[in-house]
Amino acid sequence: MIDEKSNSCPEFENLNEQREESIPEFKGSKRQIDSLVRIYQNAILGNAEAQYRLGRTYYTGKFIEQSYYKAAQFYAKAAGQRHKKAAYEMAMLVESDYPHDQMLMTRYLILGLEDRKQELTEDTLWIKGNEYFELEKYDLSSAYLKRLLEKYL
Repeated sequence: MIDEKSNSCPEFENLNEQREESIPEFKGSKRQIDSLVRIYQNAILGNAEAQYRLGRTYYTGKFIEQSYYKAAQFYAKAAGQRHKKAAYEMAMLVESDYPHDQMLMTRYLILGLEDRKQELTEDTLWIKGNEYFELEKYDLSSAYLKRLLEKYL
């Protein structure tokens, strides 16, 4: 799903590097297009919610040409700011496109749970997920953490 001219994973791109980009060509009514342009502008300025919403727009292909690659770029930016839904969506993209990289998927799941870390110290799913992560059993770790993050979405 995630593709572009490079074969690299979006995780390893410099997410802070801002290129001068023109506003993408959105489809829809004038009101929808105006709303999407505002979302795009806020996403470029670093707003995590806008980055998540723009990622969803690219992922679904509604109102814009579908691009899993661009969806992953915006999900990764939002996930880097601890946006739970973006972290979950990015983990699911990693799972589908890089099934061998369970460690990366697990890292995104952990990012999505970062703000609840203090209250999760006694949660069995959190404990097991971290134990398996430390043992480098990322497939088991991600299974526990995925279920835990789904509770909070």
